[in-house]
Amino acid sequence: MTSAEAAPALASGGIGGAARRAEELAERAPVLAVGLVISILTWFVAISDPDTGLDQGWIAGMYMGIEHGIRFGPDFVFTYGPLGFLNFATDWYVGLANLAYVWLAALHVALSCLLVAALRRSLGMIAAIVISFAVLCVLPAVEVPFAIGALACFFALRLDRPRFAVDALVFGGAAFAATETLVKLSVGPVLFLMFAVALLAARARPWQIGAYLLTFAGTFVGLWLASGQALGDLPDFVSNGRQIVSGYSEAMSTSEGSELGYTAGVLGAVAILVGLVAFSALAGYRDSLARWGGVLVTALVGFALFKEGVVRFDIPHMGAYASTVTVVWAAMPWARAQWALSLSGVAVLFLTGAALQHHEHPGRVWALLNPVDNAQRAWNETKSLTEGDGRREDADVIRFLFANGFAIDKGILADTNGKRVSVEPWEIAAAWVYDGSWQWDPTPVIQAYQANTQALDELNADAIRSPDGMERILRHNPKQITDDWPTRTIDDRWPGWDPPEQALATLCNFEITETTPGWQLLSRVPDRCGEPELISSVDAAYGETVEVPQAGKDEVVFVKVDGVGVSGLESVLSLLYKSRFRHAVVNGSDTYRLVPGTAADGLLLNGPPELVGEGTFAQAPQAETLELTGPSGDLRYDFYSMKVEPTANERAAARGDGGGKG
Repeated sequence: MTSAEAAPALASGGIGGAARRAEELAERAPVLAVGLVISILTWFVAISDPDTGLDQGWIAGMYMGIEHGIRFGPDFVFTYGPLGFLNFATDWYVGLANLAYVWLAALHVALSCLLVAALRRSLGMIAAIVISFAVLCVLPAVEVPFAIGALACFFALRLDRPRFAVDALVFGGAAFAATETLVKLSVGPVLFLMFAVALLAARARPWQIGAYLLTFAGTFVGLWLASGQALGDLPDFVSNGRQIVSGYSEAMSTSEGSELGYTAGVLGAVAILVGLVAFSALAGYRDSLARWGGVLVTALVGFALFKEGVVRFDIPHMGAYASTVTVVWAAMPWARAQWALSLSGVAVLFLTGAALQHHEHPGRVWALLNPVDNAQRAWNETKSLTEGDGRREDADVIRFLFANGFAIDKGILADTNGKRVSVEPWEIAAAWVYDGSWQWDPTPVIQAYQANTQALDELNADAIRSPDGMERILRHNPKQITDDWPTRTIDDRWPGWDPPEQALATLCNFEITETTPGWQLLSRVPDRCGEPELISSVDAAYGETVEVPQAGKDEVVFVKVDGVGVSGLESVLSLLYKSRFRHAVVNGSDTYRLVPGTAADGLLLNGPPELVGEGTFAQAPQAETLELTGPSGDLRYDFYSMKVEPTANERAAARGDGGGKG
């Protein structure tokens, strides 16, 4: 061999040898230490400032609910439980924000360590480091609890199972599922089922199954009490929480974008789910029972993520779906010999998630991949836990800025001072700004657009009717801040039907006392409504226009529509995917989204403006005709009139001499 021929061989051998030595050295590195370093180099957990808007409104509500001891279950009902604030480290209240930051930081570290450990077993440590770094940097929308749950389950089911994996599920998994159940109602129960399936498939002993159940129950009750809740409120928490979850798919679904884009997106989501479940059967499990358990765990977490992605279909939700599925795929117990399949799946799903999350600003990816900035963020954000006084001062500045931005009339502020006040439809940040001047006293479903079933609508209506309830209702016009909600509520619904029984209860027990472009104040009055009287009943079908009776003096007209609810085969469709949209066409031109679960509660149709409002804050659409569109089928319209005794302010408004000023 000539020297010219030997040089490439030596170089090749040197490079290959160096790579092997690097891999051997990396394999000896402690997984936990590597995972901790990766978590710091990919750090995105931060404490944010308070903000305004729909989502920030319910986050503020969760913080205020815990801060002021509102009872979750009977008096506070939402998709999140009493520990829901842990999902959002926001300086509404510094002490609670610190707890949330510590929780989110712990989850990030746990995810990093588990992901490195899983990928190391499948692909080796160097690949584990590279992939974990890329995934955790570029896919920040990963649903971390589901990702951690999948990783923990697959560790217990894999052929090369760590000796502590089953016990970790028994105790750590149970405690984690219990905590997440009190954080978010759509996450914790799924984790509980995933862990239970994994334990059974891992052939856990009877004492371990018993310990799992006892640990879950003990942690759940302990944290429930620690969060200031009463044991007697647990039944309401469970039943009302079930109502929130069951009504979500029927009422909260959306389909953003073109019909073609929506169809392609849903089909893509289905393909990902089917592929994920099918390929999960090929991974390296301990035995056939573990294999079936792995498939079922994959189906549970995959379906939960699928529903989250397609019910409120938009790019962010689909991005979170694809991103989390990337981690689930990586978590599967792939054998080293399956490296090509493991790596190919991670690559395809990673690129899909990255494209969805960063399609508008692709250059942002390079900033996210900066380990120095990420490590600096980890230091700065963790150090801020010791800077509570400065953060409280910053929050006071934000309060001042919010107060200026909200521009609530001085007369309204004077009238609400010292009163129990509910804020509608969602700008709960106003209650935080004036916390101390007002006592925030919300309806149980704190943002009423979530009262999507008859039971929840009735729950809110009862709170409105109660003489011991809120003394004032402050309605906000979201157009003051954004044009995202043209009808003053979500998804093109009519605000006076969102929900309908609550709106009728408000009409009967409150009067309009002041209106400005941005706000409207209502004050409690004794119940001034008579008994509803049936005017007429009309049988019709979807797509048929129905004449609406007109209200007389000092009365309103509303309708209860039977046949709109989701039932039969459509209930199965709603469970697996989502139900068909219903719409109400008013006066042949104005179309509003209709919630199936509350259409029979009494949709306010028309009445005198001094009673039902007008303009921006109108509660009745002044309907002369009504047509429902959506699925096929028969409908029954029961039209009712109801006498409403005008107050002195309302009589003055009818005469045009200053009532309901503004």
